[in-house]
Amino acid sequence: MKKLLIFAALAVIGAFCYGIFATGSVAYAVDVYAFFNEDFIEMYERDIAHEKVASHLSDAELEKPAAELNVSTDKLRKAMVLQHAFRKAGNDYTLRQVIDMPTGEIIKNTQALFKHLKATMSAEEYKGVELKFKATVKKALANK
Repeated sequence: MKKLLIFAALAVIGAFCYGIFATGSVAYAVDVYAFFNEDFIEMYERDIAHEKVASHLSDAELEKPAAELNVSTDKLRKAMVLQHAFRKAGNDYTLRQVIDMPTGEIIKNTQALFKHLKATMSAEEYKGVELKFKATVKKALANK
């Protein structure tokens, strides 16, 4: 599990560094939402949550709450998935807290999620999730 957490942290940091060099924009580089794509949502819902968390909601359904939170519907959808994941690990945050959360805190909460998964899944199931997560990270990095 430690290797997975290090890999995930390095992947996020790598994506952010890539963002700095490719765009010259620190704002892009520190926005985890730019790295967190639809593949992560699909993988999370299918392999971890075992339910639809946000992918089933249309942009029209998300427009009002997104406007109230002053974010795009895309960012709201991603924040909903992160909120669900963090709750699964025992951390109850509001959507506003998740949206405003610094990257380091997102990584810390993601680590807590994977610790929770390792403790609650069979070794075989956890290994499958670990491999799928790594493949999703690799794909996201390749597309950046």
